[in-house]
Amino acid sequence: MFYFFWIGLYVAINFVWDWRSPHTPPFHIAHISEKLSVLYNASTFASSVLLISSVFNAEVQKVAGDAVAPIVMAALSGFMVGLAGLSPYKPERTQVSNQIGAGGYVVTPPPGSNISPSVIVPDTQTPPI
Repeated sequence: MFYFFWIGLYVAINFVWDWRSPHTPPFHIAHISEKLSVLYNASTFASSVLLISSVFNAEVQKVAGDAVAPIVMAALSGFMVGLAGLSPYKPERTQVSNQIGAGGYVVTPPPGSNISPSVIVPDTQTPPI
């Protein structure tokens, strides 16, 4: 039930957000099959919540041993992927070439919003690990 609660909550938030958002086309039941990625993201999110909550159980810690850190890292990455998939729309990204001194991206907000575009410049000074 824990798992289905989190999946249901995630999907409900996405559906309501999509239905009420001016940045998405009008909601229609005929487009429900396009929501399969939301269900996948919801199960990823719910699995991550389950993993993180189970790590605090003493029996799980005893069985997991040294694997607790990788379990937490996997859960956190799944949690972030799930959160990113919650939005019913994606911001528009456009490649910028040498207009800002170094290659980068302009993140364009959804149409109709009063937010100005943001420029994201990758850090070219830090050497790779």
